[in-house]
Amino acid sequence: MRVHERARIMGEEPDHDLQAAVRAELDVAAFCQKIVAVNEYEAELIRASGHGDVAVVGHVRNLTPTATPWAERADMLFVGAFHDETTPNYDSLVWFAEEVAPHLDGLLPDDVRLKVVGYQAPEVDLGRFAGHPRIELLGALDDIAPLYASCRIFVAPTRYSAGVPYKVHEAASFGLPVVATDWLARQLGWQPGRDLVCGPADDAKAFAAKVAQLYLDESLWTKVRQNSAKRIAAENSSEAYEQAVARVLG
Repeated sequence: MRVHERARIMGEEPDHDLQAAVRAELDVAAFCQKIVAVNEYEAELIRASGHGDVAVVGHVRNLTPTATPWAERADMLFVGAFHDETTPNYDSLVWFAEEVAPHLDGLLPDDVRLKVVGYQAPEVDLGRFAGHPRIELLGALDDIAPLYASCRIFVAPTRYSAGVPYKVHEAASFGLPVVATDWLARQLGWQPGRDLVCGPADDAKAFAAKVAQLYLDESLWTKVRQNSAKRIAAENSSEAYEQAVARVLG
């Protein structure tokens, strides 16, 4: 699915039919009694390929909300590893820096930065972001908690991916509201405007407007912070995970 979406985003014709590719990938699981997916969106894709018994098991993420109030926070946060230049994280940072960020001028104060945290493989060159007025590269950090406590919003401009965007769950668990692409909202199954703020993955100007909206609107910020915490508590608690595993084994 990630390969399929990347081709679409890049304006290329996918070299495969998505459903046929999923069926081929899962042919080796024909003898299995049950298949486990990480989210309902992918579970439906697997069911459509002919596998009837598909369960969903996510992961555990405990709530540790930071207490810093909205008015005392500043800047935006991006977390993600850069293993190579075809990965979703690299693409999303390029898109944000070169397409989205210019539209933030006039919407956000000039000193608002996107703080970028994550592992960088030796062969990955992030030099194109050096000196960018909106980007601050921090590299890999042992402890990101202070940034979750000081930044105002989390930005996830992912345009293609598969699985579950753990970074969104982590940010929400720290009480940092998220603006993400509609693609990630679909993977999460979260409600735009309630659990997160959602912008289109193919419209940089519209995405920038959503970034500014969440950054500047304290009431929206508070609502998203509270509702995303409720989603984490309901869907990613130890109890919810244990119940999901028990259903698979039952």
